[in-house]
Amino acid sequence: MIYAETGQWPNVKEETQNKDRELMKTFPELLIRIPSNQELFTEDELKDLMPLARKALE
Repeated sequence: MIYAETGQWPNVKEETQNKDRELMKTFPELLIRIPSNQELFTEDELKDLMPLARKALE
């Protein structure tokens, strides 16, 4: 459907990463429980998210 509308194939990997990023923003504690999730974010983004993650685990 996306190809028919745009003429481009959807980037499944990028879409998956975006969904994962949104999930981590909703549940930041997953950044601590599953450290590999931190790879989805830049250092600046992690500076904002990690305090929220620590607070969520308290």
